[in-house]
Amino acid sequence: MLRTLEITATISVTEAPFHNVYFGRSFELSLDCFVCERLGRTTFLTVGDERAVCTGDQAHGGRHFAPARVAGFDALTGQDRRSLQAVVQQWWAPFHDAKRNQGSKPLGTGWVRFDLHYQCPDNGQAAGQASIQSNQVQPVELTCKHCETVLAGSDQIPTIVERP
Repeated sequence: MLRTLEITATISVTEAPFHNVYFGRSFELSLDCFVCERLGRTTFLTVGDERAVCTGDQAHGGRHFAPARVAGFDALTGQDRRSLQAVVQQWWAPFHDAKRNQGSKPLGTGWVRFDLHYQCPDNGQAAGQASIQSNQVQPVELTCKHCETVLAGSDQIPTIVERP
């Protein structure tokens, strides 16, 4: 069955001093994988790739390609906000995870992690990275690892919704 998930995330940006905070074009999503028949696998997705990569299970050979892809990706940059909407298509079939003795679910455990990138102007344009994810306690403050400036905050968790 082909499933379509819509994922949204929003952060508030302080931009004092200007760090050019933006969402990366790759993200991680927890999915139940019928290929390795394991629940809650971290799946890596990148805009433009034809397929995702599942972390798999060492007993089944570890990482492998997964039948999922980013079908849409729209990052919006405003004066004091950054928003992202991603559409993920995933082939899914029911299975039983023998290791956990549980059946699969279409949305699995349902968490997502987005990387945020920035440039620190106080440290010779040094690059940095932070992340937000849907299973974090909110609110979250993101700080520059170079100058300790608060870059952004998130008071709403990223959401994952299945499209009909």
